[in-house]
Amino acid sequence: MDDLYIIPRHLDDPPSLFFWQADTVMLVVVFFVLGTLLGVPLASTLLGIVAARYWSRIRESGTRGILTALLYWYGPIWLTDRPPSHVREYTG
Repeated sequence: MDDLYIIPRHLDDPPSLFFWQADTVMLVVVFFVLGTLLGVPLASTLLGIVAARYWSRIRESGTRGILTALLYWYGPIWLTDRPPSHVREYTG
């Protein structure tokens, strides 16, 4: 009777390609494409692998939404055109 239903065990897992997470793979792919357009695909792919390794370390040590937080504090100036970070409640 238990064989009739398959219960997935990993519903909340992030999207992945083989055993890499999708954002890490996309980082390497973006570096490869930019390097190919600039004429240095090998160097940029190696740089992409190093960047992906550091990104995975940052992602594993951080909390949910770490990319948004990094863009808020260190990103371009147009991304910081938001309310101050110390405001916790807003009145409508």
